[in-house]
Amino acid sequence: MKPKRSGIIRRFDMLGRIVVPKEIRQALRLKEGDPMEIGIRGESIVMERYQPLLYLEDTCEKYLQALAGNCSVACAILGTEHVLASRGITLPEEPYLAKKVRVLIEQQKTYLYDDTDPLYLFEESRYRIHALYPVGTEEQPSGAVILLHYRNASPEELACARQTADTLTVLLKEE
Repeated sequence: MKPKRSGIIRRFDMLGRIVVPKEIRQALRLKEGDPMEIGIRGESIVMERYQPLLYLEDTCEKYLQALAGNCSVACAILGTEHVLASRGITLPEEPYLAKKVRVLIEQQKTYLYDDTDPLYLFEESRYRIHALYPVGTEEQPSGAVILLHYRNASPEELACARQTADTLTVLLKEE
């Protein structure tokens, strides 16, 4: 994929630093203190928001497969901005998560389905969430494990989702 050109030119300072323009930071919802991963793609330097759960991708896939298989639920693992993986339903990875979902992840707050205040995965009011269990810590929110709402989840299914989130949090601390 070819990068969008902004027309903004910056030069490295003596320490090799470049200031990312405010307009670009705002467009990407970057704020002071956000961890960024820097890499190389071909002849380009690539900066991406650091997503610690991506380093546990294989582990996440196994836990998600077990959760979906054992509980017969549609579920997903979210990063702080996007869907990282899903089972029982195909979810798009590109759109940003709804602001309410991102805030819950950032604040490390659990959500359980409420008819009076439904939570949607994306802003366009698709994919209602039945349960959201944050992954990470208040110092480093990393994502969430969710069950999608198409029926009421049993207490056992909710417990499995919570345990999956708790286990991923422990694994991230060990990284």
